[in-house]
Amino acid sequence: PTLENNDLRDAPKDDWGIPMLPEETPDQHQTHNPNNHHHGPHQQPHHPSSIHLPDAIDSAITDAFDEASYGVWSTIMNLTAGGGGSGGVTGNGIGSSEIVRASESIAAKMHLIQERLEEFATAFLGMSVFDVADAWTVTSASSSMSNGVGNVGEGVDGSDGSDGAVLKCLFTVAATDTDPGINALREVSSRASVRAADGAVGKAYSSGYPVWSSDKDSIFDAGRRAAFRNCKIQTALSVPIFTAGESTPSCVLSAYSLLPASSVPFVLNFVQKAVRLLWSGLDRVVNPHQSVGRELWKDVGPADLGEMAADVEMQRSFIGKKRPRR
Repeated sequence: PTLENNDLRDAPKDDWGIPMLPEETPDQHQTHNPNNHHHGPHQQPHHPSSIHLPDAIDSAITDAFDEASYGVWSTIMNLTAGGGGSGGVTGNGIGSSEIVRASESIAAKMHLIQERLEEFATAFLGMSVFDVADAWTVTSASSSMSNGVGNVGEGVDGSDGSDGAVLKCLFTVAATDTDPGINALREVSSRASVRAADGAVGKAYSSGYPVWSSDKDSIFDAGRRAAFRNCKIQTALSVPIFTAGESTPSCVLSAYSLLPASSVPFVLNFVQKAVRLLWSGLDRVVNPHQSVGRELWKDVGPADLGEMAADVEMQRSFIGKKRPRR
């Protein structure tokens, strides 16, 4: 059908009730404008829509998803990550009374904390340059360290490490279970002990600050040095996690890559804040960013944060928005 005088009242409607404009053929265009470069009052030039309705709907859905993702990302980045003695995660999103309760409930919820960190790490490995990850918690003084794995009792400064803390592996995950080197490293890690200041894990624990380095002499701890070399690990990322109110880390989450990987500051910043929030619990956020809201925030899980941490391009685009938090 054709429409006269651009009258949309008689135009056929699509399934959404929106008028459908007929496509104009070259012959129809010549009929409307015979040898004339000027258009009369009822002879407007035809400009086919560049966006069809399904495309517009898809675009709207994508925009809504991106807006919600931006809200999740902003909620995490607006938190203040404690470290180097400041302890815990505080800031705009978490109420002060929640911090006290978080500290009191850590021991009782350790198995839940482990599940959250493991879910985050697995998702992070699935989208990042890193291939294997593990988490470490303090168990005792290093004088009690005895597991038969490597020369773990000997400190990097030549001391016996008797006054230092000992960290034991909480869990280990990998992006694949078919790599013999990675499997061997995970097996060694599950039985290993790491003392304070030894390797990336020990340095993150003793300093309270994250380590992201490809300096093998610095990141390989004594007990796993051979396994790291056999696996050809090139880069380590270790992030200390604080219990609210504590001045020393309660845990260290680490990831390792088979490739050299330079530190990406905003990724490191996001990972620090995300894992420390996971340690205390996502429900501790009482004021999420307006782009996600409280209801949608309830559906956010550790895997969502793990994937977001690994998505460098998405984070870079979010940083470019530079929106103030309202």
